[in-house]
Parts: sequence; C-alpha cells; structure tokens
Amino acid sequence: MNSIGNKTVKIEKTSRKGYMRSMGPIDFKSRISQKSGDIMTIASSDVVTIPPTMPVIEAVKTMLVHGFRRLPVADAGTKRLKGIVTSQDIVDFLGGGRGTLS
Repeated sequence: MNSIGNKTVKIEKTSRKGYMRSMGPIDFKSRISQKSGDIMTIASSDVVTIPPTMPVIEAVKTMLVHGFRRLPVADAGTKRLKGIVTSQDIVDFLGGGRGTLS
C-alpha cells in the first residue's frame, strides 16, 4: 500500500508485466463529456508518419525531434497505416527492454 495525498492506494502487479494503481471503482458517468462532436474535433489532423523502410535510428531521431513516444508507420505512396512503433518497441529490439521482438 502507498499513499497519494490523503488516499491509500494498492499497487498491483498485472499480467502484462506492469503495475497499476487501484484506487477503487471508477465512476465512468462522471467522466463522460457533455460536449457533442466526433473524435476528429480533438484529434490531430497534421500527423507525422514514417515509412516502413525507415531505419530504426531515423525513427528514433524523428521521435526525439517531435517529442513522441509512438509513431504511425504508413505506406509512403498510399498513406495507409501499416502499424505503430513505440519507443518501448525500439528499446526491446535493441536489447535493453523486455526482450527481442518476435
């Protein structure tokens, strides 16, 4: 058990090799936005993507320049999403994290 402010929270080990804080049940109704609109009203439309052929070090540089931890990988011609690479994926791939990618 740990204290955050005046609350005592339990930190649990999850099955995904991470930790989460348990502060009790969440009241989702109190978190529903009263504003109408679709997701594009808050989403970024000027998206930075990288091509699938980009070297790993260049992806790292792109993340550092823009302050991102995740980058969408898109086909250069069609701009169609191929995947997402995260900084943790790169650390794991280089041998400094949970293990190599499979």
